[in-house]
Amino acid sequence: MKVSELMSTQICCVSPDSTVEKAAGLMKSADVGSIPVCEGGSLMGIITDRDIVVRTIAEGGGIDAPVKTAMTHTIYATTPDADVSQAMEIMCQKQVRRLPVVDGEENRRLVGMLSMADLARVNKLDVEVGKVECSICGE
Repeated sequence: MKVSELMSTQICCVSPDSTVEKAAGLMKSADVGSIPVCEGGSLMGIITDRDIVVRTIAEGGGIDAPVKTAMTHTIYATTPDADVSQAMEIMCQKQVRRLPVVDGEENRRLVGMLSMADLARVNKLDVEVGKVECSICGE
C-alpha cells in the first residue's frame, strides 16, 4: 500500500514568521498536535504543541513569538509513492507520530501528512501500527 492511499491531504500550514498563537489556534481548530511550517510552498519545519511549551512558554516567550523560534528544523518526511511500511519504519526509527509527505527531496513541497491515526484506520495494519506505537513510546 502506498502512502498516498492513507495520507491526509486537508492540512494547514503556518509560515516561519507567523506567531505561535496562530499556530496554537490552528492546532486547536484542526484538533492536531503539530502544524507544518512552509514558505513558498516548501516544507521548512514543523511546530508541535510541545515545541510551543518547551521553546516558547518555558523560556518566558509570549504568544507573539514567531514560529521560527520554536519550530523543529529537523524534518523527517516521506513521499506519496513510498510504501506504507517504509513510512512506518521512518516513524519507528525517528520516534515521530506524524510524518510530512512531500513531492520530492528537491523542493520539498508539502502534499500531505501521515499520522498514526491514518495508519490505525486500516484494519490489516493494526498489528504493525501497534509495533510502531510501542517503539515510539519506548515500550
